[in-house]
Amino acid sequence: EQATSIQSLKNKICNVIEGEQFEAPESTVRYYGYKGTYAMGKNSFSKEPLAIVTRDGDTEFADFVNWVLNSLLYAEAQNITMATANTFPKTSLFGDAYGNMFQHAVAAVGNYGEIYSRHLAPIADRLKVNMINNGDTGLLYSHPYGQV
Repeated sequence: EQATSIQSLKNKICNVIEGEQFEAPESTVRYYGYKGTYAMGKNSFSKEPLAIVTRDGDTEFADFVNWVLNSLLYAEAQNITMATANTFPKTSLFGDAYGNMFQHAVAAVGNYGEIYSRHLAPIADRLKVNMINNGDTGLLYSHPYGQV
């Protein structure tokens, strides 16, 4: 569907395409060969967050991945970066062998904000929904779980 929309833009069948912020960034449109003028609107009409996906039937691995993601979000909230990852608290969630798992994760890739800045910011601005709680409110955004 994305390729078809971009092909229509390329072939001048249309002059506007729509999509989520990661479906139609300029880098993708250029990848499909569009060479004309291209601009992306700044208004966002949805608030769906990006999500992680793990294979079905391995709940232990899914828990592990979920905890790592939460640790990256926590690290950002606590201003723990790649450079200060050794200050991340130890955990006993998955046994003694994994006590430093969160420190290792942040040291390897950075906190959520560092990852976003490095990989996603060049494609799309970070939406406010990703920064919904700055510590002065109890407001939380619940990630959708699909067809539960």
